Amino acid sequence: MKVLHLAHHFSPCIGGVEQVVLDSCISGKKNGIDCEVLCLNKCSKSSEKLKAEEVVQGIKVWRSPFLDLGIYKIAFCVPKILLKSKPDIVHVHGINFLSDFLIVTKPLHRKKVVVSTHGGVFHTKNFGLLKKIYFNGVQKILLKLADRVIAVSENDRSMFRKIVPEKKIALLENAVDVSKFSSSNSKKEKNLFLYVGRLSRNKGLEKLIEGFAVAAKRKKNARLLIVGKDFENLKEELEKKAGEFGVSKQVEITGGVSDKKLREFYEKAEFFVSASEHEGFGITAIEAMAAEKIVLLNKIPSFEKFVKQGVNGFIVGFENSKKAGRDMIKAMDLPASVKRKIAMEARRRALDFSLKKYGKKLESIYLEVIE
Repeated sequence: MKVLHLAHHFSPCIGGVEQVVLDSCISGKKNGIDCEVLCLNKCSKSSEKLKAEEVVQGIKVWRSPFLDLGIYKIAFCVPKILLKSKPDIVHVHGINFLSDFLIVTKPLHRKKVVVSTHGGVFHTKNFGLLKKIYFNGVQKILLKLADRVIAVSENDRSMFRKIVPEKKIALLENAVDVSKFSSSNSKKEKNLFLYVGRLSRNKGLEKLIEGFAVAAKRKKNARLLIVGKDFENLKEELEKKAGEFGVSKQVEITGGVSDKKLREFYEKAEFFVSASEHEGFGITAIEAMAAEKIVLLNKIPSFEKFVKQGVNGFIVGFENSKKAGRDMIKAMDLPASVKRKIAMEARRRALDFSLKKYGKKLESIYLEVIE
């Protein structure tokens, strides 16, 4: 069986979907599936053109030039690559031009089409009315023609059930290579909070800093480390926000870092925080739980599905900065034995999202589609 994965971005670009595509290919290869990738020839917010063809970790990667219409990116090389790759299944990650084009042209290319949801189109509130029309109108028609729609979270499954027949939907939550974030006996820095992810407005970073500032007034040794690529040039704005709240010395924004450095941050931190307004799944939160961090995550459906309050982490409403700050203080004040128990439960929950389990279920979905 041969599968061509299609996504806006892939390695060397960094992000949640990029990691899912890589994990899908690696786990697929272990199960005897030949996997290739077709993506755009630039990373998000970058002007650098990437190679048209390349092999990444043993995976053939095709890259296409594209017309950038903002939220809709038209890739030019899809028909040509389909002819060259000759896959049995095309697996599109995300709802965009790629999924639209492959479904519309299905009578021509005659490939099985699988679409992974990855949060749909509602990652931000921008173009809200247009997105609703596109989702409830265009997608309601097109996705019925897909061979399978893979919901990457319970939240996505609930959302897509409104427009896709139940028999077409399969739930397959994203996987995490938990072995990369195994527990460590290294000494943690007391009251160090870590955020890992994109620096973009939908991640709620201003609210995170506001909530942290409330906690930091009581806990002078508290620190917040914000790690991730600055996709929307927010660093200066966020540093100014930290200054306004009097915590500029306690908030550090590092930008993107290497995998090795990221693992060091995970080992060092005591807590992991996210005030994200929307997540298709929440990979970095699962990674943090695998690393035995005590997670404090925003009150959104995706996080609520895998965090059991007070057992393996905490759900915090970051919209209310004062309450969020008080919740952070409560977490810092927990006895060491309680913290350890929560951290161990977090890792146990993270093991439910192992790559091995993910790969087997993805293979079974593919086999159902081609039967």
